[in-house]
Amino acid sequence: SATPLAGWAIHDQDTARNISLQFASAISCPSNNINASINCLRTLDPQLLCEKQSEINAHFPPVIDGVFIPEHP
Repeated sequence: SATPLAGWAIHDQDTARNISLQFASAISCPSNNINASINCLRTLDPQLLCEKQSEINAHFPPVIDGVFIPEHP
């Protein structure tokens, strides 16, 4: 457990996008186009995604999106 104010506990949209594209690249999905990345990720086995996430230490915390999380806590 930790405080939601920890830097790793929440991301802004740019940080989340960059981490997602790095993750896509690490599993051989396109990383130059977010829609192509999403389409590629959707075709992969969920178990593979979990394994690769652990291998490259990618974390996907909540994102400050301006709607559900309107601003940094």
